[in-house]
Amino acid sequence: MYKTFDNIVAITREDCSQLFFLFSGLMRTVGGMRALGFLKKSQLDNRNVAMFIDTHKTGFRRGISDELRSLDDIVRWQRNFCKELPHVKEVYCIGVSAGSFAAIYSGYHLKADAVWSFGARSPAEEYWGQDPEELLRIQAQRQDDPDEDPLAHCMLDAEIITIVRDLLSAPNGKTKYHLYYAPTNWCDTLAHTLICDLPDMISCPIIPPDDFPHNNGPNWDHKLLPIIQHMGGLPELFPPFSGA
Repeated sequence: MYKTFDNIVAITREDCSQLFFLFSGLMRTVGGMRALGFLKKSQLDNRNVAMFIDTHKTGFRRGISDELRSLDDIVRWQRNFCKELPHVKEVYCIGVSAGSFAAIYSGYHLKADAVWSFGARSPAEEYWGQDPEELLRIQAQRQDDPDEDPLAHCMLDAEIITIVRDLLSAPNGKTKYHLYYAPTNWCDTLAHTLICDLPDMISCPIIPPDDFPHNNGPNWDHKLLPIIQHMGGLPELFPPFSGA
């Protein structure tokens, strides 16, 4: 059954005991893939899924609607949604790009079984609401400056990194966090190094193959899910179907 809320699209299936919360990137896609295409190619199209759209382009820091104005509001909605699905026994969170920190944040509070993050990076407040393609262009054209703060160079949100570090320094006792990143992407690697030392973090480097057809343009190696799909590994990332 399909359900729509303010900037949330949900699919519920009574025959499945798994629920996946999916956080989009700034481009409102799943790491460069259309949502339904991602669900089919990852074999999650037969699970319970709720996808959040980052309408404000803030990495979900301002929530997604007038009702859900913050990450904590989103977590509250997730908890209520879980209560509406008593057949669900396993909860997972997936975040791509700017949605990664929201997935980590909510996964911690929900005590999710696992979290997957793909190319975690979230824009600094001064870039909130801006066109993501323009941000990538600006970042790609910046000259290297050894005196510049690396976070500022990559336009990363230092505050959300601090929030996540403070939060996960005390593990919730359950959740494991799978951090996928491309070592070839300097800014993604920087964001990764700032959180990968936290408890229960699992580093998952992806080396883009030379034959990947889109290896051009700024930050092409930031779009990890199409790369993993090209390598044939997308269906293997997530747990197999579990019936209710």
